[in-house]
Amino acid sequence: MIRARGFSLLELLVVLVLLGWLATLALPAFQEQILRARRVVATTALWELMLRQEQYFTRHRRYAMDLSSLGVGHGDHFYLDAHGRRQEEPGIYRISVAQGEAQTLRLLATAVGRQARDHRCARLWLDSTGAHGSVTREALADAAESVPAAGKSACWP
Repeated sequence: MIRARGFSLLELLVVLVLLGWLATLALPAFQEQILRARRVVATTALWELMLRQEQYFTRHRRYAMDLSSLGVGHGDHFYLDAHGRRQEEPGIYRISVAQGEAQTLRLLATAVGRQARDHRCARLWLDSTGAHGSVTREALADAAESVPAAGKSACWP
């Protein structure tokens, strides 16, 4: 008698159930890593823009509120894509300038597009004193320019 080779339907179903279960465990962790990698892109852009602002401040004794003065955009904002390149249309972060207290400057990176799912770190900020932090999506909805006191933030690498 010739014995049939291959898998039974039950064996295939068990394998499919196990693969589906593993995928449901791995997918949220993978998506969280993507959000964290994009946050690094935004924080790097904020530090680079602050360096340009400090160079501008050295020459002009004031910070540039118009990013075209720094050669990085038109007006008071620009967008970043997932690779950290500046662009005109919305990408993953909107980078903007806000006046800080006294002679300080605050740079903001607000999550937009696909990054808007990042509820815990909806807005990242850096000021000219070196203080930095983040704002949650809920706090951002409460006040358009809400920025808490500086402190340790899980959103910054």
